[in-house]
Amino acid sequence: MTLRPKGSRKRFGASSGSSDSNGFEMVLVSTFPPRQCGLATFSEDLIAGMEAHLDGSPIKVAAISNATYSYPERVKWEIAQEIRESYIDVANLINSSQADLVLVQHEFGIFGGRNGEYVLDFMEALRPPIVTTFHSVLLEPDDHRYAIVRRIGELSSALVVMAQKGRETLVTKYGIPQWKVHVIHHGVPDLDGFLPSASVSRLTTSLAQPGDHRMVLKLEKPLSTKSRVAEAREGLAVVAGASLPATVLPAKAAPLAVGEVDRLYGPKARTDVNLRPVLSQIKDESRSVEQIKRDLGYEGKQLLTTFGLLSPSKGIEYVLRALPSIVERHPEVVYLILGETHPVVKKLCGESYRRKLKKWVKEMGIDEHVSFVDRYLSKEDLLTYLRITDIYITPYPNPEQISSGTLAYAVGMGKAVVSTPYIYAQELLDKGRGILVEFRSPDSIAQAVNQLLDDPSLKARLEANAREYGREMTWTKVGGRYLDVIGGVLGIEIPGTPKRVLEVYGATTAKEKLAGRAKTK
Repeated sequence: MTLRPKGSRKRFGASSGSSDSNGFEMVLVSTFPPRQCGLATFSEDLIAGMEAHLDGSPIKVAAISNATYSYPERVKWEIAQEIRESYIDVANLINSSQADLVLVQHEFGIFGGRNGEYVLDFMEALRPPIVTTFHSVLLEPDDHRYAIVRRIGELSSALVVMAQKGRETLVTKYGIPQWKVHVIHHGVPDLDGFLPSASVSRLTTSLAQPGDHRMVLKLEKPLSTKSRVAEAREGLAVVAGASLPATVLPAKAAPLAVGEVDRLYGPKARTDVNLRPVLSQIKDESRSVEQIKRDLGYEGKQLLTTFGLLSPSKGIEYVLRALPSIVERHPEVVYLILGETHPVVKKLCGESYRRKLKKWVKEMGIDEHVSFVDRYLSKEDLLTYLRITDIYITPYPNPEQISSGTLAYAVGMGKAVVSTPYIYAQELLDKGRGILVEFRSPDSIAQAVNQLLDDPSLKARLEANAREYGREMTWTKVGGRYLDVIGGVLGIEIPGTPKRVLEVYGATTAKEKLAGRAKTK
């Protein structure tokens, strides 16, 4: 069975070779969990967001691998990152499958060859139309990177970026047609749907074995999207999808991570009850922030947080240098540095950067005000730490950075944010959704943090503005916008998603315009 929009009965595919006249096949190309990489997590969440709008078999994945991984069932092909022939081999396998479209997640560092040039071999060998997401767009590229981006633009039927400035750059700097480039935000978890009523004491992601009706009960009437978690009756919690029947789970059952669900019952079991990866975040929401802080050892503290794979590109040292001025005024402040060292940095330099940071902490005498959490954090852990965060900080020194999943998550959870003015931050924190500070300026960071801690009403306004904006960035909505672009490429309409792309391209000319994508060997 191939993918089809929920509730559809007519042909939505673009390939005459599809085995199912009611659907279309899609392949996503990216790194993928369990590989520990921000792009892998993004891809997993994006798939969940798109599949929330679709029935049928899961979206397939061609994973970029730099080692041996135990992938989930949806990963049908592996591309050996540094072996050029592997890209062409997998492209040919996709060509001989029933794929109607290939969705490529692009970052220079995940593909082999000079500046990731092997991706061009892959794309040139593909026959299905391609949609490419650029996670980086360089404002001042060298000649080689410029040529790679130009060629990807030629080979792609549509491009997606996460900031308006990225779209402008692709059009003006790289000469890519404006109609081909779309702006879609980085997604965030749909947290509003998972807040329990006050009388529900505990929620879990437990899953009973399919068919065991003593533990799983299908309700006849599905719940609305805004009521994904609601009280069923005393002692029970309800987990429901956007349009699938609800599932009742015992509130006191032992919690299972999504990975455990897959291992015990297979990925399809999770699909059967609409337990998307985002549901792994469900925790005991009845606990207050202060209770969680106490449990983690931060009772009575004001927490500043930065998370992500640690590397010099994060600019952590500028926050550390700002801390003496902050704790002098607010001695209750602790700065949490969350995440293990980036694997590429660790391979090249070991833990030298982390050691350097810890040395500075000791020299400045701020040991009691800094906490390193040196491990790869699950989404559930990140969301827990974000929940107890008082101010989120992205001190990144690169002004050209055009996306940030950590910043998107912080805004999505309604956090007060202090950030340097890289491209993505300028757009995401506009209109009172955060405070921008100077690059590489500890004094500017200290001033902004102290301002927020001194003025709770200002902090509350930033949080409210961020929370409101974040509601439009949920993975389900982002997935719908991707399907909007895909529908434009295939010349189809997908019920339940926006129709802006077909309006821009013209439904009658979409195939004509896009099917003959440029491909010169």
